[in-house]
Amino acid sequence: EYLKTYYHLLYQQFDKYIAFVEFATDRLADGGCIGIVIPNKWMTIVAGSKMRNRLRSAVGGVHLANFRHVQLFAAKTIYVCALVAKKGSESGFDYIEPDSIDQYTPGSTAVYPIAPAQLPPDQQGAWVLPANQTEDKVLSAISYESVRLGSVVTARNGIQTSKNAVYVMGDAVVRGDKVLFSKDGMKWQIELALTRPYLDDSTGVRSYHSVRADSKVIFPYRPTQSGAATSGFELIPLDVMKAQYPLALAYLEHSRKAISDRDMGAAVPADFYAYGRIQAIGYCTEKPKIFYSVNQTGKKYGPDEDGIVYS
Repeated sequence: EYLKTYYHLLYQQFDKYIAFVEFATDRLADGGCIGIVIPNKWMTIVAGSKMRNRLRSAVGGVHLANFRHVQLFAAKTIYVCALVAKKGSESGFDYIEPDSIDQYTPGSTAVYPIAPAQLPPDQQGAWVLPANQTEDKVLSAISYESVRLGSVVTARNGIQTSKNAVYVMGDAVVRGDKVLFSKDGMKWQIELALTRPYLDDSTGVRSYHSVRADSKVIFPYRPTQSGAATSGFELIPLDVMKAQYPLALAYLEHSRKAISDRDMGAAVPADFYAYGRIQAIGYCTEKPKIFYSVNQTGKKYGPDEDGIVYS
């Protein structure tokens, strides 16, 4: 609540590192610099738009090392950048994309200068930067000749159950109106109506090929007319679960301890079987849509005509 009251760059999803950047930039002395290692997604996501505006209006970049997919920290999957910025108006900065920390530390990575004119006209626009002259020419040509994806579709992230081991059934077999699966060495069956087709392995996404579900996910939500649920969906109440989905409820009750061990942050769900976050329940079942796998390179845009749920 303190951050929400006194910090202004946090937008949509609550990425706390943005508050650290705001804290630092608010306190820069004339000629002062900040140097920080943070996730690199602020460069392109909507939640980073206000931070990008700050870095172009009140703070000028000096150095930005984008490690892209390179992992720097043992046993921790995180995509980072090293940012150095100084107090003052927008100026050009050095941009690099190191392939390893060993390449970065001695300064052997080729530096490419980014001029203010190479950033988007919109102060809050996404930073898609070239690391060399060839990339600069390609990005300029793409920008000149292409229609932006955002003008055609709306980019959305997926559900977060916060305990896929309970909710996702990778070996699901549909028989009539039931789904049969195994968990913890036990065989279960639950009501098909409480499940949705689900994509668990994103490597199955291939451009020009329809996406196919590889599992089922328990989906304890239903459409609602209530104005309080802006997503258009609400959690199915416990009394309805008991009456209409007793098999699924029995399985969830068996898994209650695993579900209760989730890190739910400040959220307090109405019932124990709610997802960790409800960020996507209003649109994740929609069809048609295009799957875009952010952790793949190459042909990774697959059409979905079945309403497959995703994370």
